[in-house]
Amino acid sequence: MLLALALDHADRDETEVLGKIWNDSDGLADRAETIRGLRAWREAGQSARAMLHSYQRQAVHALDQVRVPSLKLILRRVIGKIFDDGVVMGCCSDYQTGDAPDRTAGDKTSE
Repeated sequence: MLLALALDHADRDETEVLGKIWNDSDGLADRAETIRGLRAWREAGQSARAMLHSYQRQAVHALDQVRVPSLKLILRRVIGKIFDDGVVMGCCSDYQTGDAPDRTAGDKTSE
């Protein structure tokens, strides 16, 4: 993804360098210093971070709209895993673990 974003930000000279790398990705590690020195690569990293933060904000906003506590809890965990971010887990403090219904209340086998 970063390589595609870098190509999107590249000028003519950088496009040529990145195009060669795109076509020969096996040698990517050997060209790491060259890649890091490109303006387009730095801009690609900034674009990728901006996209990540934008998608994370959208996911949290969508989560705020969910009113079913158990579904909201599951989705909060999924979003936290996707973004590998514990902050998402604390985004919706309106439902706490203790708010979940007692699962044994309707269980006839416990009598």
